[in-house]
Amino acid sequence: MTESASPNIAPPPRRLPLLVWSRVLLGGPLTVFGLILLAGFGLLFLWLLIADFDPAGIVFGGRLETATAEVTDCADTGIRRDNPDGSGKVAVYAISYSFAAPGGGEVRGVSYSIGRPAAESELVTVEYPAGRPWVSRIRGMQRTISRPWAFFAVLFSGGGLLCLVPGLVRGWKACKLLRKGMLAVGKAVATRPTGTHVDFRPVHAVQFEFETEDDRKFYAVAVTHQPEKLAQYEYEGLLYDPDDPSYAAMIGNLPGSPQIDMEGNVTAGSRMHGILALAVPAVLAAANLVAAAVVLNG
Repeated sequence: MTESASPNIAPPPRRLPLLVWSRVLLGGPLTVFGLILLAGFGLLFLWLLIADFDPAGIVFGGRLETATAEVTDCADTGIRRDNPDGSGKVAVYAISYSFAAPGGGEVRGVSYSIGRPAAESELVTVEYPAGRPWVSRIRGMQRTISRPWAFFAVLFSGGGLLCLVPGLVRGWKACKLLRKGMLAVGKAVATRPTGTHVDFRPVHAVQFEFETEDDRKFYAVAVTHQPEKLAQYEYEGLLYDPDDPSYAAMIGNLPGSPQIDMEGNVTAGSRMHGILALAVPAVLAAANLVAAAVVLNG
């Protein structure tokens, strides 16, 4: 008797619960990695970039009020910028100050000076938009100093998108196969290394041959770093697109690793797996909302 891993899956169209959608669409390793790079790192550096952005022409473009402030500290930031007078690179200083607000209370702030330090207890003139003393700067200086956040924002966001987009496309196609795909049995006919590695193991492309309901022959390719799992049976169950049988995927190699229960229904494997697939983007979205609130209200 020939061994087979073909599942008893219900005929199409199949109902996919929300947890299956989330597990397959968002639970693939490429999608998770892309989400972490994009939302966990790329957007984080983007918010840092926005926090460093000094829209002086907007914030200080209207009516300004002034006050006399006292310098409380002057520190070298370690950043070097071209001196405005063209004499070369000079230090950028972070000058902390405090002054009395018109309505009472003390306001503290930091401004950045290129090449010009200030002495502690020195009196300086600060300016701020009318009625907003908490948004101040020392006259002639900057409220922020740009840092290399832009490079990291582009680097991580770009890398995240390069992983996320194909991961989502693969997940969407997998969901389509699970809903409408026709079941077939594929036989492994070839295995070749791809030249890449995952978890220090070589990745292989395993080619399966299968026939459609009208006896046409097609091939499906499963890319995996665990080819022994696909080779433990002589035949493997797969799903193919009835409108385009050239697109097919092994059921055991779909993103998110969905499961087929005893009744032939598609499940997420466990409720926790589906919830975790939703939790990653939810946590990242919440973290970015908090970062946005802090930056935009700061």
